[in-house]
Amino acid sequence: VLNMLPYLLLFATVLSSPLVDEVQFKLLPLGSQFVPSDPGMVLTNISVSKNPLHCAIACVNDIRCLTANFDQSIQQCSLFSSWLFEGSTSLSPTSQIIFI
Repeated sequence: VLNMLPYLLLFATVLSSPLVDEVQFKLLPLGSQFVPSDPGMVLTNISVSKNPLHCAIACVNDIRCLTANFDQSIQQCSLFSSWLFEGSTSLSPTSQIIFI
């Protein structure tokens, strides 16, 4: 049940405005990774991402990002421009999905 999952609440400041936007991310438990339906939806892979929070911040900083994977074994964050429901999930013992 997605409503019961932990979530991150990040605040992103828009440079051209003094307003602060609230962005809520949810984290799936460790053990799954997002697989986009279209490989062209991969925005970037960020090496040496320290934790899921840094990965979520990287996603907030890219307006196109809607879903991200954090792989703790290789400390890599992958950003995607597709919603969680537009792809599938696969088992991965060291990965965690972060999504809006």
